[in-house]
Amino acid sequence: MESQLIRAMSKSAGKPPSGGVFELHGKSKDLRAAAHPGFLIQQFKEEGHPDQAVARAEVCSRSELANEVSSYLFSYLHRYKIPTHFIAKDGGDWMVVRQLAMYPLLIRVWNTAVGTLARRLGMKEGLDLSFPVIEHYYKAGEPPHPLVNDFHLFSLGVVAPEELRTINRLASKANAVLRSLFARRGLKLFSVTFEFGVAERQIMLGDELTPRTCFVGDGQPRPRRTREAGGGNGRPPAEPYRLMRDRLLGIPAGRTQA
Repeated sequence: MESQLIRAMSKSAGKPPSGGVFELHGKSKDLRAAAHPGFLIQQFKEEGHPDQAVARAEVCSRSELANEVSSYLFSYLHRYKIPTHFIAKDGGDWMVVRQLAMYPLLIRVWNTAVGTLARRLGMKEGLDLSFPVIEHYYKAGEPPHPLVNDFHLFSLGVVAPEELRTINRLASKANAVLRSLFARRGLKLFSVTFEFGVAERQIMLGDELTPRTCFVGDGQPRPRRTREAGGGNGRPPAEPYRLMRDRLLGIPAGRTQA
């Protein structure tokens, strides 16, 4: 079932360069080898701030909130038989995850015409879609990542047809589950961006589920913006993380979690 690219990635996934310890550093989080084979430590971190004093003050708050939100949402999806890389929340800003051979794809599911979708299609900003729209972005090089269709992906060997069907099915189901959850918490899920990978020949949802990837608001036409799926360098402040955490966990406004 594996595509040509995933087969190649799977052979080298998790092998440290030059015999060292496996590490992968990103803008919002780091990955490093865990004690258990096939598991990784995913640690959320500061993405950079022009005011380093503010950065030091915010880093624990935002990174811990990101870990709390992402852990909660991954655990929630598990209840609906959606496979994810999440194993356990362990520590203030880190979690244990399963190591995946990642597809170089961003899968964005739109529930509302906002941002680039509204502009590209000439739709009214804030218009709810009668049917969710799934878009694919090819992660080749630095963002912005190009919007691609099935034929691009098959021609490039990024994914096989049966793999893409599974990815789209899981993305559609995860979107429906999260959309319903957010609605019950007084939030509206305008769009969500997913990334998928393979472990033990099973396709799983990976990466993170935070305000970086979940485009939410209070139901108004102008949602709380983070950044577009294809790219951009926006750095969400701590407040959207705190709002999402508090709504999901039912923490009253103005009260900190015990």
